[in-house]
Amino acid sequence: MGIIAKRQIIIRFTGAIIFLLGVIFTIIIDLFLLENIFSNITLLLIVVILFLFSFSIKLDLAFTRRHILLNSIVVSSICLLLLIFGSIFIQSHILVIFLLISVSNIIAIISWHFSLSLYKKKKIIFAGGFLIYVLISLLLRIGLSPIYSRLFVGILPLFLMIIGVMCILVSERLMMKKGILKYI
Repeated sequence: MGIIAKRQIIIRFTGAIIFLLGVIFTIIIDLFLLENIFSNITLLLIVVILFLFSFSIKLDLAFTRRHILLNSIVVSSICLLLLIFGSIFIQSHILVIFLLISVSNIIAIISWHFSLSLYKKKKIIFAGGFLIYVLISLLLRIGLSPIYSRLFVGILPLFLMIIGVMCILVSERLMMKKGILKYI
């Protein structure tokens, strides 16, 4: 991609890092929002498993690449079992909150994973997942934060993620306009 697109590539990569920081901050804040040790452990296990799987794919580890379908099925099954197991042992008044937080974090991690992809289908997963995450996140943060300060802290990671997504999309649009980038 030569010298012409170096700045756009740096902005795009920086956007992915900002997006990842937003996801991590959201997960940390969600742990305080749940206020239940069992739900926190379950959420952490799900998030760690998904991050490890995502990083192993991004680092192009041989075992992960060779058996991508099998690994995807195993990771999805483990996360689903953790959600079901967590749902059984969590009090009913925070069950819906736990499920919404878990689903939103899973969607955010999947969206981040596909953020730098050049494939159209994966870019659609990135954009669609991010929009679904924003809707769920706004519902959770505005609906569950009666105090303005908690609302600000809850929405701050969302703003980070929006800035990251905008960096990625604007730099890709500029590269497409120059004819340097095409989605496959």
